[in-house]
Parts: sequence; C-alpha cells; structure tokens
Amino acid sequence: RLISGEDKVAFGVTEPDAGLDTTRIKTRAIRRGANYEISGSKVWMSTAQHANKMLLVTRTAPIEECVKSTDGMTLFYVDLDRTQVEVNEIEKMGRGAVDSNAVFIDGLVVSETDRIGAEGEGFRMLLDTLNPERILIAAEAIGIGQRALDKAVSYAGERKVFDRFIGQNQSIQHPLAESWMALEAANLMVWQAAKLYDEQKPCGAEANAAKFLAADAAYE
Repeated sequence: RLISGEDKVAFGVTEPDAGLDTTRIKTRAIRRGANYEISGSKVWMSTAQHANKMLLVTRTAPIEECVKSTDGMTLFYVDLDRTQVEVNEIEKMGRGAVDSNAVFIDGLVVSETDRIGAEGEGFRMLLDTLNPERILIAAEAIGIGQRALDKAVSYAGERKVFDRFIGQNQSIQHPLAESWMALEAANLMVWQAAKLYDEQKPCGAEANAAKFLAADAAYE
C-alpha cells in the first residue's frame, strides 16, 4: 500500500525540546494490555497534512531508567487518527512543495502489532533510515544550489551597467566561482556517501558531512 501510493506516511522524530538529540524525546508509548497509548508532540513533521499513516519514534521506558540513553525507544507504524492527533502546518519561506507541521498526540491507542521490531530497540532501527535520508536531502540541496547559480550566471551575462555586462567584473566573477567550487566539492561528498550506502558499508560520517556541506553551499 505504501509503494502503490494508497498510504501516505509522515515520519515523526524531532520534538520541540529534544532537537537533534533524539534520545531526549518525551513522546511516551505506555503499554495497556495488548495495546499501547501514545501521547506527546512532534515538530517539523513532513507531509502530515496529507498522510494517513505515521512512523513514530517513542519512548517505552524513561531515559532515567535505561542503562544507555539509546535504550527504551520504540518505533510504531500507526494510523494518523485526526480525532486523537492535532496537525498544525508551519509556515516557511521556502520548500513549499512539502508541508512541515507541529503534531500533538493525545492518548492515541495502537495495537502491539503496530510496533516495528522489539520494544526498546527502536533507536538502532532508526539509524538505518537516517543516513539515506541525509544523503537524499544533501542531493536536493545540491540541485537547488546549482539552479540558483545557473540563474545568477545568466543574469550576470545579461545585466549591463555603464555599457558593460556585470559578469565581466571580477567582483561578480569571484563569488560565482567560489559558489561553483563549493557546490562541486559538496557534490563529491554526496556521491561518496551514496556509494558507501549502496555497498552496505558504514556511511554515517559521510552522510552527515554531505548534508552539512551541501546545505551550506546551496545557502551561500
């Protein structure tokens, strides 16, 4: 159903008070017999305006009770029941093609059959999804940066000041050249990360570096 497009999924990881430290999430899934009751909040949750399913990262055990901070986290694949889930879209300056949302979950009851993997093992499975996601976002950023650079170069070759194209001035040429070099260098890291992932080799450092370098180059 997911591959055919019948189901549309929103991925809930980031929380307002956890940021990049996923182990600090507070969304709880409390076992109630053969079910779990989930309550908490997520932020920057993409596609929740249209999704009918959610992939949720929760805590089934408080971090204070865990030997490791990465223990006690559990993944669920559940229905996005809008009677128990409030979805508020976040306005953004860009990337309007994909909605971003603040999501509030209040007593969402799900079956234990909606759990992915063993209870408490969610963080380890989560890592398998984050690296390819970062590589994908890095590739998107490269494309955005290349398009912006193409438009800038085109404008520099069309705009005239004092009977001279502004692209003939070094004060314009040098920043454009620096942007091109930064994008090309970041793109090499994207391909390196993708190659390692395809070969099923460790690629965490490369995926993170690709995302950072590509986003920085595209923004500049």
